[in-house]
Order: sequence, then structure tokens, then C-alpha cells
Amino acid sequence: MTQEQKQLIYEISTQLIDEIIESATKIVFSNSFKDIHVGKTKFEFYNEWVSNILDVVEGMEAHDSEKKFIIAPPNISMIFTFSKDMKPAEASEIIGPYIAGTLRDNIVLIIAPQLTGDELYLKTSQEVIKVDIDN
Repeated sequence: MTQEQKQLIYEISTQLIDEIIESATKIVFSNSFKDIHVGKTKFEFYNEWVSNILDVVEGMEAHDSEKKFIIAPPNISMIFTFSKDMKPAEASEIIGPYIAGTLRDNIVLIIAPQLTGDELYLKTSQEVIKVDIDN
């Protein structure tokens, strides 16, 4: 793959993620840490936090076969690896946003390098925009 092709893939995938998150449910990550309880390890806390986020996503209205998505910035993506529910995606060359893995069988974790804050975006596949590539 040429550098120009990689750049085009990056630009298209970044733009698609930007358009998707415009209408997604947003969770501010840092607000979740205001209630860290004494006596918990960071591992326990992160695992509990991820579990709570997954419960929110699972509660989103969707058809049974429909995928649900968490779109996260790279700076907080590692927290999801603490989850016992995480099934990492196969390794591949990363060009722009990428699928990091699946959580609880139907929740897809997408890492979007263009995001730099502490916000997560939640979406169902029914809500994901359709793009007409002919126009």
C-alpha cells in the first residue's frame, strides 16, 4: 500500500468517525473518577468502571443482532484491556481509527486517534450514519 493510499484511508476513516460521534451519546471519562473509593486497587477500580460503561452500552435500545460501539481516544483505550470481557482484535497495520476488540460479544471498541480528550462516544449500528460513496 502506498503512502498516498494510507493517507486517503486515514482521512476517510477519520472523517467518518467524526461524523458518527456528532450524534453519539457522550460520557466524560474524568467525571467518573470523582468517586474513587479508598481500599480499591486501580485495577479493581478500572475493571468496575469498564463494567459500568458496558452496562450502559448494553442498556442502549437496539435490535438483538445489532452491534453497539464505544468510540474512545487512545489515551483511555488501555483501561478497556483491564476488562475480563475484552477480546482483542487481530493485529494489523493501524491507519487512522481502528477496532481494538470486542467486549461482551456485541460491543465493538473503536479507538479514534483524532480524539484527544476524556470523552467516550456510544452508538448502535442502527444509529450509525450511512455514507453514499457515489456523491
